[in-house]
Amino acid sequence: MKSALTLISLLIVLKSTAFAKVVIIDDKVYLRKDGQQIPVFMVNEMIEKEKVNKVNLFGEGRIHLISFASKGENEKLYSIDDKGYIYSIEPFSKYKVNKVVDKESFVFQEVPKKRFRVTEKGFFISDYL
Repeated sequence: MKSALTLISLLIVLKSTAFAKVVIIDDKVYLRKDGQQIPVFMVNEMIEKEKVNKVNLFGEGRIHLISFASKGENEKLYSIDDKGYIYSIEPFSKYKVNKVVDKESFVFQEVPKKRFRVTEKGFFISDYL
């Protein structure tokens, strides 16, 4: 009985935790969640005003990581939460994503032996490779 309740509780938590995916549609960035597309306003505004370029997503948009370059600057990484807000992830913002290990984790060129994850809730070190 206890294990059944635990399983039901886990399913409720997973169901209520909306897994969002970051997508680019018509040169604008959105968070696709629960069948809705939530615009990432700050990035879209910078794209419209041509203040940024080289907008990239990682892990087919499942990793809540975006990179872009402001005019005259190097490309930087930012995380996106489940409401569409972007956050600086210092000191990692200047790192380069070397490879996506699976659709949810990746490896930085600067830290090749650790796998990282960015979800809609934040930035996590996953494990050692």
